[in-house]
Amino acid sequence: MVFFETLVLVHGRFPAAETKLLMKEASRVIVERDGALFRILDLGWRHTARPLHKKGVGHIFYGRWYSLIWGGSPKLKQEVEDTFVHNTGVVRQKTVRI
Repeated sequence: MVFFETLVLVHGRFPAAETKLLMKEASRVIVERDGALFRILDLGWRHTARPLHKKGVGHIFYGRWYSLIWGGSPKLKQEVEDTFVHNTGVVRQKTVRI
């Protein structure tokens, strides 16, 4: 089992209920593929160093950061990233191996 940390920036106009569902969906993807989710950490609201542009949303100057610490196969990394890439609320996401 390889361990990963995924950092996710959700923009400020994305509803809190949908953010909760997004985190549940990511945890479901990890657990269904024989992975283990160790922690979902809410890092709070932060301003970005420069404005970010997301098509269909506009310019983003702040958002809410989340950190997911999980373990699984290296093939699972792409599936978790796809979960966040195809969501309109996620502005940026980065998965790194720990």
